[in-house]
Amino acid sequence: MNNLKIIAPLPAITIRTRLVKLAKLLNERGSSVSHWGWSRKDGDTAETLPFDLHEKVVMLRTRSNSVRLHYPRWTLAVFFRLLRSKEDQTLYCLGLESAVAAWAASKFRKIEYIFDDADRLVLILKLPSPLQQIIRWVEIKVSRSSLAHIIPGEARYDYSSSKFVIVKNTPTSSDIRDAANESTPPKPGRFVVYVNGWLGETRGLPIALYAATKLLSNKNIVFIAAGRIDGPSAEAFVNLENVNYFGEVSSSKSLALYNISDVVLTLYDPSIEINSYAESNKWGDAMVTATPVVVNSEVKTAEFLRTSGAAFSAPYSDPDAFVDIFVELSESENMIKAAKDRLVILSKNTKPFDSVMNRVLEQHLE
Repeated sequence: MNNLKIIAPLPAITIRTRLVKLAKLLNERGSSVSHWGWSRKDGDTAETLPFDLHEKVVMLRTRSNSVRLHYPRWTLAVFFRLLRSKEDQTLYCLGLESAVAAWAASKFRKIEYIFDDADRLVLILKLPSPLQQIIRWVEIKVSRSSLAHIIPGEARYDYSSSKFVIVKNTPTSSDIRDAANESTPPKPGRFVVYVNGWLGETRGLPIALYAATKLLSNKNIVFIAAGRIDGPSAEAFVNLENVNYFGEVSSSKSLALYNISDVVLTLYDPSIEINSYAESNKWGDAMVTATPVVVNSEVKTAEFLRTSGAAFSAPYSDPDAFVDIFVELSESENMIKAAKDRLVILSKNTKPFDSVMNRVLEQHLE
């Protein structure tokens, strides 16, 4: 496979960790990578990758705050561009809104596609039940017609498909190697809480801001952060004096920062249904680096971490409980050591992202 088109409703591949891992893996395999994307604001298509994209096509430009209203436009734009193309194509489609366009176009053109369902659409959209059932029906059709339907876990699904391939959000082998060679600063405090990835309002930043503000006088607890700032809570959080913000960093640098951390924060607003079925990249990072996890109790898919003793939980609605967790852990080395020991055991069954994804690519793209 010389060139793979990634069709994703994002302005840049680097916005999704999963796509960065895929693109780097394809490049290592000698394949070129193209991206058909969606720009939502001026300048958002800029990105830095360790290689050049073969092609970058902006399929849709919108400047409205009502992003969800434009998803049908995205699907139609992809569908009609695929129809205009005369060449045989193999596509990597992120989300049902992309894969359904490839599925429909495949009725008229020689098109094959891999369906990466990182966020299940019916769990994101709050629509009337009849519309949800229609989307579910279409999703099943798209799944069963794909080369492979990549999912991070089965908990989100109420049907089975022979095309399901579980690819967990774990680091790649190259990221693990590169992280070992990254330079990191000295540990900035006795107890360090790591907040990384998408620093958004629905990813626990209001709680992180509350906790860090409440703990300003506690000189034993320090926060570090890395990732994309998205919202007022993140803006305020990274500017606190007990928060060290490293900016948007590479995946290997982000992984290396676990080495100066005592816990990693992985919070998901449970008012969004899919967040109860989160499959966090940070859990894979945590297992590789033996860093205990702090996660809200509503996240069902984190139960394996909680029951094993590798995670600490409280309800999302109780920010003071997270403050108490940080204080308690900062005063108990034994609790942290026990959680680290459990993560070492869990990591023995953790496979790097590329070891699983390579099998998918070898089976379907060569």
